Amino acid sequence: MDDFIYAADLGLDTESAFRVVEYRQADAVLSGGEAELRHQFSERFAATLFGDRVRGKLRHGGDLPRIPADRLGVRLEQRFGGALDGQLEFYRVQRQDQLAAFETTTAGYNMLGAGLSYHGRLSQADYQLYLKADNLLDAEARQHSSLIKDEVLLPGRNLTVGWRLTF
Repeated sequence: MDDFIYAADLGLDTESAFRVVEYRQADAVLSGGEAELRHQFSERFAATLFGDRVRGKLRHGGDLPRIPADRLGVRLEQRFGGALDGQLEFYRVQRQDQLAAFETTTAGYNMLGAGLSYHGRLSQADYQLYLKADNLLDAEARQHSSLIKDEVLLPGRNLTVGWRLTF
């Protein structure tokens, strides 16, 4: 890719938590892909394998900053009745150690999530009641592509209850 624009960390000590970046333009080579393989075992049960990988290098040497780590996972979906659905998802994010100047290594982590949803109709509107649990393993996870990943973790174990109305 010609004239790719990226934020290069200058590595300056500002005596604060802020990083100093300079937006630069250079030729780069980006490669990668994502894949998803889904199999419907029955009307009520399906499984999906998924993954993604990306690499970014400057054409004249060096890695691009904040390139996400490789990810591989599995998702199971179950329909329990006409209106109740469940989902279980597990994925692994690998360690990212292909670094640009002044970047730090990001440890790999495992994520586990689950959810239930109930679909219905109320007068002229469709609704969904849902319960979603994320990071059930309470992993200390950092997103390598974030500028503040060294200071701020991704959310820990959490539960969301919600209602969606479509009219």
